[in-house]
Amino acid sequence: MVLTQCGDGQRRAAGRAHIIFSRGEVMKRLSEGPSPVKQESIVERLAVEAIRLGADELEVEYKDGYEWAFAAKAGMGFGIASFRSSNPEAGALRDELHRLAKRKRRIVMVDGLRYELRGRIYDSFGEEAYRVDLRRV
Repeated sequence: MVLTQCGDGQRRAAGRAHIIFSRGEVMKRLSEGPSPVKQESIVERLAVEAIRLGADELEVEYKDGYEWAFAAKAGMGFGIASFRSSNPEAGALRDELHRLAKRKRRIVMVDGLRYELRGRIYDSFGEEAYRVDLRRV
């Protein structure tokens, strides 16, 4: 089912396939703090948000002084968070992504279901970027 944000603030069903949220809504939910699921890391917090939005990948890239996090499914994605690169939280995010890429896997629980996070590092226009595969196990 596709839910679209209408001008009057209501969401209306418009078919099947994806759930569409406004960027501000996702950013607000991320900034509200921990969800009912206990997360211990920035990567886990972003992964849980991406999973709940129906994504199968989380990507983090550097652009214009910010680390941008994207939830993606079937090659299509949208931004769910950004961190100023000079911010300590952005440094912690990069460190966690490096560790995840070396370890290759982490398990998180989302709404009672187990998901495996597998990280890798790739080159995006000369910058190091990160991709985390989100698989239900």
